Amino acid sequence: MDERILKAILHSCESATKNLENSKEYKILLEKDKFLPSIDIIDALCSSLTKLLSYKVSKEAYQRYNVRLRVIDVLREWCRINDDLQDFKILRDEKHASTLLKNLLKKYLTDDILNSCESSENLLPLTNALICLTSINSCYKYYVEKLLVKLTELENCDENEHLLCYAIQKSSNLNLAISTIEVIYKSQKCKLIEQPLLHDFMLSCIKLNKDDNVDISENVKLINQLFDFIIKSPYIFLLVCGFLKELLVQLDYAPSIMNFIQSILKRIKEYCKSQDKDILDLYPRNLQSLIILLQIESIHHTDESKNATLKMLENIYIENEDIVIMLLSHYPQWLKLFGQFLNSDIK
Repeated sequence: MDERILKAILHSCESATKNLENSKEYKILLEKDKFLPSIDIIDALCSSLTKLLSYKVSKEAYQRYNVRLRVIDVLREWCRINDDLQDFKILRDEKHASTLLKNLLKKYLTDDILNSCESSENLLPLTNALICLTSINSCYKYYVEKLLVKLTELENCDENEHLLCYAIQKSSNLNLAISTIEVIYKSQKCKLIEQPLLHDFMLSCIKLNKDDNVDISENVKLINQLFDFIIKSPYIFLLVCGFLKELLVQLDYAPSIMNFIQSILKRIKEYCKSQDKDILDLYPRNLQSLIILLQIESIHHTDESKNATLKMLENIYIENEDIVIMLLSHYPQWLKLFGQFLNSDIK
């Protein structure tokens, strides 16, 4: 449907558009004439159409129904099949059209054809259409996921970024596989991980007064969404840990960032506990035995076990110091001990 028609329908109902004032999808529709499927916009369209069809302009029944019939005629005109398609009954039957679409997707939406795509220009409208159809028939979800993964491989643009970020939201009702969500988080790491965490860190460093007009609702939503996926995905957990480690190094191990990392880990543990999970399972398996030792305060270790723990850290440090920096930011009580251990080895 033409974006101008969508805007006309939405603008006909003030109560429907009022609820969309803070919707990114609605702003994109207004500013760029780009329609992206959204539950909020679809609900508003339904409300607007319902109001149009029940609109009363006169107490006279014939006038009231005349307006309704005119609106219905306009809707029919928008939806009318082109004369060239009148003889193609398969396109006029919902069941047959659905079967045809499935066959076309199976035949033409192959890996070879997707690999040949170098632009998201044609993939975006197809993905949008299939997302809408997925709410009716879940069989299209498989193709939606293939298209989303392909979009992550193409050059990023505003429409591409927005669609990928929308697809992982609960409001999309897509319930994507965790592997697809991981790919999206990797491609949109700046938008979905770095910006929300950096904004959260900045807020933790300042005190906001009640009178300060700062809207943090969108960031809170992104952070909560991030935690929901962290406890389901060790991969996303490590993406978060990697960014926090980089932030720690850039800020020269400032106490404020150390405290922030601890607060993030505390919240992740709370999320894990609410789902009967253990944060230990989010770490790579080859590090889990070391992490169990690090979770024990050094004063409760014997000299032998403490030295063994420090030696394990040293061996990893020689191969990959970033991993050790990450671990020590999670268990800072071992930081001073490890520094002393390294210095004693040098001497």
